[in-house]
Amino acid sequence: MRRAGLGIILVVILGQFSAVWAIVEYRDTAELSLRAERIVIGDVVDITCFVEPPEPGATGQGVINSRITVEVSDYLVGTGDGVEMFTIPGGTVGDVVLRVSVFPVFEPADHVLLFLKNTEVGLVECFQGAYLTDGELIARMNPSCGRIIDASLQPLNDFLGEIEVALGTQLPEVPAYEGDFEMPLYTPRYALCGADWSYKADPMGEDYKINANCADSSAGTATQQRTQIQNGTNAWTNAGADFAFTYGGTSSQTSVSNNGTNLVYFDTTPPGGGGYIAATYLWYSGGNMTENDLVFNDQSYTWWNGSGSCGGNKMDIWNIATHEFGHFLCLDDLYGGSDSNKTMYGYAGTCETKKRTLHSDDINGIIAIYGSGSGDNDPPLPNPMTFATVPYPTSTSAITMIATTATDDTPPVEYQFDFVSGAAGGTDSDWQTSTTYTDSGLVANSDFTYRVRARDSDVVPNVGSYSTESSATTYIETPTVVGNATSSSTIFLGVGVNLTNLTVGSSGVYFDSTTAGGDGGINQWIQTTSDQATGLSPDALYTFRAKARNQDGVETGWSSPFTGATWANVPAAPAVDN
Repeated sequence: MRRAGLGIILVVILGQFSAVWAIVEYRDTAELSLRAERIVIGDVVDITCFVEPPEPGATGQGVINSRITVEVSDYLVGTGDGVEMFTIPGGTVGDVVLRVSVFPVFEPADHVLLFLKNTEVGLVECFQGAYLTDGELIARMNPSCGRIIDASLQPLNDFLGEIEVALGTQLPEVPAYEGDFEMPLYTPRYALCGADWSYKADPMGEDYKINANCADSSAGTATQQRTQIQNGTNAWTNAGADFAFTYGGTSSQTSVSNNGTNLVYFDTTPPGGGGYIAATYLWYSGGNMTENDLVFNDQSYTWWNGSGSCGGNKMDIWNIATHEFGHFLCLDDLYGGSDSNKTMYGYAGTCETKKRTLHSDDINGIIAIYGSGSGDNDPPLPNPMTFATVPYPTSTSAITMIATTATDDTPPVEYQFDFVSGAAGGTDSDWQTSTTYTDSGLVANSDFTYRVRARDSDVVPNVGSYSTESSATTYIETPTVVGNATSSSTIFLGVGVNLTNLTVGSSGVYFDSTTAGGDGGINQWIQTTSDQATGLSPDALYTFRAKARNQDGVETGWSSPFTGATWANVPAAPAVDN
């Protein structure tokens, strides 16, 4: 087979590819060539699917994998015994199917060119290391419904020349292909994966849950991470289709498994060998979607919560979440040249935010699956929700709040209280019919900020907007008094318990004497844990008490009394005569 000269191919490389990034970060032919340990051409002769055991501590069924066996006709780089085997996530076992948004689906008799490495998941950079070829043309395999990415289609001769340029060496001659494989073509405006939630009365089946476990400082607090992920669902919920995402609270789960929980989390050892920005694992049976798990790659990427300046090479959580939640809805990636402004476009850039907003084709895609929304399309009133009683402390470790009782045409109304920011221990509520929520397990004398929203009980619940944020400060601990005399006119007084954040805001402690004449040097708010009562009478008993106030000036009750005695005066020297 004749290949074009290297100089001509170099021009093609520079002209065809620009600085493009992907949900599975874009790698061109040169990068794939340099990362591969073997580059082979051959035919898929066997696909065996099996279920991995779940990770330790995980529940449910483990990931379904496919072991691909390729009979090699040509080793372009590296050597082998003529048979290559590698494993990728995804496959079918019984009536359960798992598809993974960043891996291709192989079929028996596929004629392939593969970039391989010596790992169990042998493909270099997920689907980007897999190509279909008919001996004349070659194209990168598509992890979505299309078999190939049309934009990557090019003559095989040119592609082999690109490998030669990257490696600086001549490849072995490739004999003409004499098999029956034909190159498939497929160019959708929006891609449908063939399984969805439409069989459910509530199309999502169940709420999604978030483990906001990203350790990157630029990802912000757990609350900020959850907010950015939830923002990724809002565009789809408000797209006018008969579908709505509902947030089901937090999760501590840290692995993919088929256990009935639609999970979103960050992974420092991402499954499937990594090589992607984010991946969605889609479980379905007979066209009915049953579960989705979304993995953010926290090993290779730094995440940004959208606040301030992005800077550096960070991925926007909201941007990527919106794209991946399109997979939850059963939309697939798009790779056409006219798709670059769509949320489901398969490539994304660092600090990119354009995927946050849906293109008309993205909206048409979800409506094509679930139809237009109908019936009660209005969230409960008032909208935005309001607090009937703003958050207020009920103890040193609890804050209570009450939402305004909402009305709606599709009752009952449910309320969800969101912990926005504050010290350790703050938590969101689940969706609940009660208008009252108490957040407990909080740190004493600390600020906590909350908001509340409501939803109705329509088949697809209509979710209202959050209220304005409102803050409250937990009570400070009630002090006890300890002390001892230090002279005939002074008694040292101290606090016998820890007073949290005593130096913050209006916080303080107040010592008081219940004995007449005992208030000298005290009777004032101080932000230290000790004081001295002075100007006292010698050899006299005095009783003291104390109270504290938090940083908002809310006072505790008085402590139990403490009684101490001053020293007696030192007697004068006796008068002595002869």
